[in-house]
Amino acid sequence: MQPRGGADAAVRPPAALPAPTAPEAGTGSQESIGTPLLRGLTIAAVVVLVGFDVIATREPHDVPMREAVGWSVFSVELPLLFGVCPAHRDTGCSGVRGGSS
Repeated sequence: MQPRGGADAAVRPPAALPAPTAPEAGTGSQESIGTPLLRGLTIAAVVVLVGFDVIATREPHDVPMREAVGWSVFSVELPLLFGVCPAHRDTGCSGVRGGSS
């Protein structure tokens, strides 16, 4: 069995690929959403939620199942919404291209 190109074909190693280069600082292709405003709003929201929690649970009481489920759903839903909406900034939180964000 003869190699491709006939018996006279020289066996050449594949061409070397250029070494990848790291992008310079600040010129990456991804934009950061970590602005000072967003960080400030996040810290303010955490402080408000902790304050609300302290005020709402001032008097100890037996927690009914409905209240426990409601708080559990809220505490799972909030970070999910926070993580999903910024991930789809180009489509907005509506999930439709060109939708309002």
